[in-house]
Amino acid sequence: MRNALLAVDLQADFVEGGSLPVPNGMPICAMIARHIRHFKTEYQFVVASRDYHEDPADHFSNTPDFLTTWPPHCVIGTPGAAFVPPIANLVREKLIHTIVSKGRHNAAYSAFDNGGYRISPHAVLKVVDADGTILEALDPNANRVQVITPDLGYVMTDLLRGPVKLYLGALGSRPVAGKSGTTEAYTGSIFIGYTPDLAVAASLMHIDAGPDCKSGYASLATNFPPSGWQCPTGVLFGENVGTSVWKPFVEAYYSSHPWPAMWAQPAGVVTRMVCPYDGGYISTGGYNEIFLKGVGEPTYPCGANPPPGAPPYTRPSPSPLASP
Repeated sequence: MRNALLAVDLQADFVEGGSLPVPNGMPICAMIARHIRHFKTEYQFVVASRDYHEDPADHFSNTPDFLTTWPPHCVIGTPGAAFVPPIANLVREKLIHTIVSKGRHNAAYSAFDNGGYRISPHAVLKVVDADGTILEALDPNANRVQVITPDLGYVMTDLLRGPVKLYLGALGSRPVAGKSGTTEAYTGSIFIGYTPDLAVAASLMHIDAGPDCKSGYASLATNFPPSGWQCPTGVLFGENVGTSVWKPFVEAYYSSHPWPAMWAQPAGVVTRMVCPYDGGYISTGGYNEIFLKGVGEPTYPCGANPPPGAPPYTRPSPSPLASP
């Protein structure tokens, strides 16, 4: 896959008039919609995620701290859960190919790694007696809910391997996927990732117990009053959390546990060789990309769809034959 785009949570509750608005949220959504429409031939796969809450346990609060609890938002069946109109139009026109709903219950991020099944957390895996006899045990296949196809889960995992390959060193050659994030005004940063048998979330933030933010970056809190619990750092990005906290933890874990096998590519995902110039198909000299079978696979030869402003494609000259 040459180009893919993930549009994250462009919903009514996150723009002006919603329960959890982001400043200038609607203009930003409109800008993203224009970008998707203008470059619709450049993206082979466009995904829109959405918060889709039903009973998210301690995620909601009437007295939220805006760190681990939030006002009710994006509740299924309410106007706030809907995509904003410019994004909803793209869904109707099929310029957005897939919607990924998250946060319906307490578990939200398990489906990519589990064949499209959402896996809920369980506090008790088994109960044994004094002799070690198992009295009760969790059935991991019970109450599983298929939320996306195994093919889409594999493609999303492949996309999320990109950040790991980019800045987590040797983990890039392992079955590791993840994504960084930086919160509003740099009040904290996160890195969340997984392997076939482990899911880990790491967070760093600056906290001064009490009413005052003493990090030296309180002026960055332009949309909320800074406090000890909402204290901008100004110097911390999600990548920093990945390299300084998340990566060492995962490496330490697997220093005493065997690495699992790489994710197996399902039959509905195909590999095609594409050229760097425009993502067209080519038989040699390109690089391999994966595609959902029948979705986004290149239908034109290399050089037939030049990027805007690019010079005309020049086919590489064949290598001279060696003299006998």
